[in-house]
Amino acid sequence: MSKRFKARRNQLERSTDDRWILGVLGGIADYFGWSSNLVRGIWIVLGIFFHKVWWLFILAYVAAGIFIPEEK
Repeated sequence: MSKRFKARRNQLERSTDDRWILGVLGGIADYFGWSSNLVRGIWIVLGIFFHKVWWLFILAYVAAGIFIPEEK
């Protein structure tokens, strides 16, 4: 059975199999049971909508990549 269909855990973790850069958005999608493409799309749309503070999105992503543990 794929990791996508496993029982949802109560801990947020970075994804090891559904990642593009650090696995943060894939981990968020797994945590909420959403599609990772949906989470990435929302992230991009918010980044475009708040384009004047785009650096905050990058900083938040990197911080999440540092502080959220990787999936075991």
